[in-house]
Amino acid sequence: MPNHIHLLVEPIEANISTIMGSLLNRFAKHLNARLDRKGHVFQDRFKAPLCRNNSHLLQLVRYIHLNPVAGGLAAEPSAWPFSGHLEYLGKSPVRLIDPQLVLSLFHASSDSAREEYQKFVLNENNPIDQDTSPGILPTIPESAPTECISLTKTQMSLAEVASVRAIAAGISQQVLRSQSRIRRVCKARHAFIHQAFQAGYSLTDIAGYLSLTVSMVSRILIKKVQQVQ
Repeated sequence: MPNHIHLLVEPIEANISTIMGSLLNRFAKHLNARLDRKGHVFQDRFKAPLCRNNSHLLQLVRYIHLNPVAGGLAAEPSAWPFSGHLEYLGKSPVRLIDPQLVLSLFHASSDSAREEYQKFVLNENNPIDQDTSPGILPTIPESAPTECISLTKTQMSLAEVASVRAIAAGISQQVLRSQSRIRRVCKARHAFIHQAFQAGYSLTDIAGYLSLTVSMVSRILIKKVQQVQ
């Protein structure tokens, strides 16, 4: 998401603090090197509530994959490239997650499980009853609880984001904020909008900074996401 991430993790060989410490340190070094900046990337220590039953697990999966839709960043979960939703559907070349535990809660057959999973995610009013769910219902071991992790990033100022995009495009911030329709300028402006939204700024903040309408900024963001797919 723009200013935070959600991870659904089942610790097996290492505890959650070790996993997150390694992940976040590497990510911070990569991002700081890429943006030529220093300091913390994440504002607070991660929060890790335990997921102790199958019903809660499914609700967490649905919540995570509907987040981009609720935030107005994608029309549907499959339009958002920065999640594991397409992996659950078997439609992604990326292999970062193991979808079998979640899919097995819907059906023993992979194809049927993906179909039922898709219906469940898209229908928020459809409750899942652990006793009546189709398919296999394995119990998540208490010794290796699944944890939902939420992190909030430290926010760059809009001027700092604009400076990064302007320098990368070889233009001034003034030109980036202008109404110029030159392709290079438009590309830099679109990149700025996407990065500013990822940094946690609202559509209203970004639109005001660029003297654009909120609807225009929204359309640019949706187009940017579609290009990433």
